[in-house]
Amino acid sequence: MHAPLAVKAGVSPAAIEALRQGTRPRGLAPDEEDALDFAQELLARHGVSDPTYQSALSRWGEQGVVELTTLVGYFTMVSWLMNVARTPAQSSAGPGIDAFPL
Repeated sequence: MHAPLAVKAGVSPAAIEALRQGTRPRGLAPDEEDALDFAQELLARHGVSDPTYQSALSRWGEQGVVELTTLVGYFTMVSWLMNVARTPAQSSAGPGIDAFPL
């Protein structure tokens, strides 16, 4: 459901497809790499390691780390709600895009 919005925001379709398949996207900008590392570690471990935290802190500052953490949490909560409610994908999402569980 969010894939069309991500494409509209500038995320490459190849990156979205890699994430859908559970693989790491290639060719990300350094800030995107840091955000992906932070988000994946936060989701997998319910926290981040000191090196990941320091990398994010040096890139975005304390406010940016708080905002990124909040964004990941909010997206997760919305995705859970949509999954529980069986929210259908938008018809413009394309084939396979609706199969993106968290």
